[in-house]
Amino acid sequence: MHRLMGFLFVFYLLCGTVKSFAQYKDPTEQPSETPRESLQKPVQEQAQPPKKDNKAKQKVEGRRLLFGGSLGMTFGTITNIDVAPSVMYRATERLMPGIGVQYSYFSRKYSNGTFSTSIYGGRSFLQYLLHPNVFAWGEVEALNAELYDVATGETARDWLVSPLIGGGYRQAMGEVGSFNLMLLYNVNYDSNRTIYASPLVIRFGVWF
Repeated sequence: MHRLMGFLFVFYLLCGTVKSFAQYKDPTEQPSETPRESLQKPVQEQAQPPKKDNKAKQKVEGRRLLFGGSLGMTFGTITNIDVAPSVMYRATERLMPGIGVQYSYFSRKYSNGTFSTSIYGGRSFLQYLLHPNVFAWGEVEALNAELYDVATGETARDWLVSPLIGGGYRQAMGEVGSFNLMLLYNVNYDSNRTIYASPLVIRFGVWF
């Protein structure tokens, strides 16, 4: 009986020692975060992706030369279809001079028949933007044309120099391109020495 009591007493002491050791905390140990505390911590900012390279945009904005030209058509007693590839220089955001070459098919009806020929030459011009969509236009056109003399029935080539002034409407296309519609007035209009049906000249153009 005494042995049994002694054994129980030793067992009780061992259990108490193990419990005390389990409840002991190391003072140097950092408290662990609970799930709630972890959620409450501010989320670290994600690294921002690098900004896109704007070299392409700067290249477009720095472009000075524009290529394109115009197409003109008149029909009736005088039929004239002209194509004029041109190049334009952006001197400023508003002022743009340029030069171009021109080829035209010309046909005119007379009482005794129809006369047709090819015409070629060049032009120099100046465009000034009054508004992003509206511009003024001045031009000097020099064309080598074969003229028909009704009285003699003979033809002879001569240069026709025509100052044209007017303006137009432009619709932007892309970064620098545009579609242009122009109405010009031929200051030197002469019904006997012209390739146009009237002093008013309508043109369509595109630049890129």
